[in-house]
Amino acid sequence: MGILGLISTAFLVGLSGAMGPGSLLVVVVTDTVRRGFWAGPAAIAGHAAVEIAMVSLLGVGLGKVLAYEQVLGAVGLLGGAMLFYFGYGTVKTARTATLSLPANETDARKPEAPGGRGLISTAVAGMAASISNPYWIIWWATVGAAYVATSASYGPIGPAAFFAGHIAADLAWYSLVSLAIATGTRFFNDKVYRGILFVCGMFLFLFGAYFLKLGIESFL
Repeated sequence: MGILGLISTAFLVGLSGAMGPGSLLVVVVTDTVRRGFWAGPAAIAGHAAVEIAMVSLLGVGLGKVLAYEQVLGAVGLLGGAMLFYFGYGTVKTARTATLSLPANETDARKPEAPGGRGLISTAVAGMAASISNPYWIIWWATVGAAYVATSASYGPIGPAAFFAGHIAADLAWYSLVSLAIATGTRFFNDKVYRGILFVCGMFLFLFGAYFLKLGIESFL
């Protein structure tokens, strides 16, 4: 898997995680109602700041221990197993997932004029939503760690390429959500959302198998 493959798979894996309902989605939806389209990218700016720190910490912390092939293999096995778990959860969620929020969560928030200070608070909310999400922590401790370990074999450009693909998925997805809400489009409905979730879930199964293969090979 070359650099382009690393970026592409990081994008797809990141997209499957980004699409899952959670606190970051709530921030994007509710703040888009108040502040317009740019609330989505603003929330991801805050989210990205936290994830840059996480990738840096993993890169530094894993650097020495991953010199041992068995440790690298164990990380790959754990990451692969968690991808299967997340894949199952994503496919299961796809059956009933919805982008809609209860009326009291959106109607109670009156639209306000776009402004820098408002978007800064959205970015801070994006950071808080990420850090406080147990799923986010588990993902980075398992799948993220395995990905950073794999990308490190390309040198410093590897983790950078992984992060670029990963955060591009977050930006693309949440910008699409904000655009759909801000313009009132009806194309991007729950049916389309569920279909994309299902495809992403199946991809997680495939990439989980890839990580498991790498992990097993390291012990042979």
